Amino acid sequence: MKSGLDSKIKGLLFVLSGAIIVTASLVLFWANFIKTPTASLEIYIGDQKRVFEGETIPNMTVLDALVASSLAGQITLKYKLDPVRNKTAIITLDGHDGITYQNIRLYLNSKPIDVGSIHSIIIRPGDVMTVRLP
Repeated sequence: MKSGLDSKIKGLLFVLSGAIIVTASLVLFWANFIKTPTASLEIYIGDQKRVFEGETIPNMTVLDALVASSLAGQITLKYKLDPVRNKTAIITLDGHDGITYQNIRLYLNSKPIDVGSIHSIIIRPGDVMTVRLP
């Protein structure tokens, strides 16, 4: 009887080992397809291009992404929030002063956005923001 019990235990261990291997394989397989929710920021200044990619957080704005990217990429960024008019003005970006609404272009997923509203435009995973200076 003891040998019958041993063969049942061995069989059970074999099945459990197989189940663990299959489960681990599936987890590793799907982990390659699950990505951190990221957004991208492309900054074009003249002929130069800089690209940043990072994780998004709930209620993250275009301005938040620009600030985070400027810190990570050691880009100088100065901006001013006007609480009375509820507008944002970018004063300096990567050493370029005198930025006005006429010479800076911002896009979210290839659609133009108002520079003055970047503090309130929420971004989501997969979004692509583009900043263009001449």
